[in-house]
Amino acid sequence: MADKFDMVFQFSAEPDTEFRPRQIQKGIAEIEIITAGTGLFSIDGKWTRVQPGNIIWFSENDFIFASSDKTDPYECLVIRFVVPGKSYAPPKKMITWKDLPECLLFCKRLIGECRRGILPDYILCNYAFSKIIMEFHLSDYQPDKKAYSLKWEKALQIIDRNYRNCNFQISKVHEELGVTREHLHYLARRHGGKTPFGIVLEKRLSYAKQLMMTGSLSIKEISENCGFGTFNHFCRAFRKNFGVSPGVFRSLNLEGSVHYSQKHYIKKSTSMQNTKPNLEDKT
Repeated sequence: MADKFDMVFQFSAEPDTEFRPRQIQKGIAEIEIITAGTGLFSIDGKWTRVQPGNIIWFSENDFIFASSDKTDPYECLVIRFVVPGKSYAPPKKMITWKDLPECLLFCKRLIGECRRGILPDYILCNYAFSKIIMEFHLSDYQPDKKAYSLKWEKALQIIDRNYRNCNFQISKVHEELGVTREHLHYLARRHGGKTPFGIVLEKRLSYAKQLMMTGSLSIKEISENCGFGTFNHFCRAFRKNFGVSPGVFRSLNLEGSVHYSQKHYIKKSTSMQNTKPNLEDKT
């Protein structure tokens, strides 16, 4: 378990830049979560293209080699943990956070709480460290294919194609599958843990959250694009699931994206200075 933060900061790479290699100090674990753009990182000796949602774990004594894209340079949240004794090292150095909106929300929430300074460092540190380790372990999870119903897989495909349509009815799913309404509910409960409508609602709200974090549509337009029949229904469902109204969520999200200056939390590392661009051999 991590003892405390060494540093937490946002980093925005300059376009078409190769960064001077640097080594992780003893007793430090550095995690970089890509939040925007793209670039190249050396992972296990191979140059790997990164994108939003990728989490890269560097343990003590690891070297970091990175370069940014020419037209869409990457941005990331850098979290450096102080790890006493033998540090934890995940089986893989890089994974993809399965739920991108949740990943971006985690980054913005951590930044916001660090900036506010209300919670003690050790609470934020334990929360962040545990959450990141959990994502590394979840990335290895594979459902039992024998137990996973092909009917349910097809049901999800139908839902994915139609959930943004406000006229979409659950009856369309069991009719296309050729099963009864009761059997569809059984499949949804067994494999999804919710009713069919609950799964549709979850997808609509997740998409709405993503649009509010990354797009410029108005909240009413987002509600229409996510398949909600009325704006009031969208607001009620959003508040019930996330505890705040869509308007408050968007304002908090925008607030959390602002660079902050408290303690050591917003300071670009002097070891991340750029060198002369030379990307020809990295592509």
